[in-house]
Amino acid sequence: MLNEVGLDTMVLSESQQDYLKIVLDLINEKKVARVKEIALRKEVSMPSVTEAMRKLAKDDYVQYSAREFVELTSKGFRAAHRLSSKNIFLKNFLVDVLNIDVTVAEKEACELEHHLSIATLDRLILLYQFLCECKKNDKQTLELFKKCIDSAEGTIESDPECQSCFIISNFPHQPEKNTVHILLSQLERGQKARIIMLGPDPDIRRNIIEKGLMPGTMITVQEVGNEDQSYVLKTDGCLVEISQDAADMIETAIEQKDYQKRLSDIPAGNSFKVVKIFAQGEIRRRLLDIGFIKNEKGGVIREALMKDPIEIEIKGAKVSLRRSEAALICVEEIA
Repeated sequence: MLNEVGLDTMVLSESQQDYLKIVLDLINEKKVARVKEIALRKEVSMPSVTEAMRKLAKDDYVQYSAREFVELTSKGFRAAHRLSSKNIFLKNFLVDVLNIDVTVAEKEACELEHHLSIATLDRLILLYQFLCECKKNDKQTLELFKKCIDSAEGTIESDPECQSCFIISNFPHQPEKNTVHILLSQLERGQKARIIMLGPDPDIRRNIIEKGLMPGTMITVQEVGNEDQSYVLKTDGCLVEISQDAADMIETAIEQKDYQKRLSDIPAGNSFKVVKIFAQGEIRRRLLDIGFIKNEKGGVIREALMKDPIEIEIKGAKVSLRRSEAALICVEEIA
């Protein structure tokens, strides 16, 4: 049955799928589906509906004769139900998980449903269930994500961590042994990098996305910009120009041939000497204020049960650092 239903909808055009859903909706709402009402919902002429119904009748999805109601066959009901269920799920996913406006979600669910494979739909359903219903998750991840959306959209006042998370947390990719995370604006001419994360300003972020620069995109700096001149990047053979503000909002990962040990690598009980801080902005100022300046010595006292945070002693004071923050401090281990 599943294969039959899947095959039913695969052979239908997007327009035919929409017609079947409309017919099903009208039958559920009004017991009957009239050509005039189908035309109104589809926003087409009545002759267009008549022609479409004749084609669907020929393929045994509907029963239709001129000037009569449209009825779904068993095959038509199966196909329409599957399409309607997919549409409802996608709309709920967009609203409940991505916090999209309902009106926008209804429109985009209709567009998405025509292009998703069963395998991709299955993964989206599992993600939805994990975020909304999994007891191990306890909905905390979803609530944090919604807070992230509100912060990124500027609809709530962000706390300092949210404002700078795209720098200090290295999400969604954790830095590897041979990479360093820095802002695109700090790259030099000719340097290659992979985009890791886009920053908090929604207008600038969407402008960056429209230019085709997204997490995972590989770029090469062709020209370094400033406040008066655009940065020029090469990606996939294309040249893309971005502003200084945009360059300050793109976190990248660059390859580092000779790996430099990070504070997060130092085991508890061992000592270190600060070599360099890769962090920028508020987090950099905070680390410097704490005492993480070049050649300053310190020691790792202990790690929390889940290895995060880390307790550090430096300049005679004990401080706690997130592991992601410690990963931004380049150190030399000393005896």
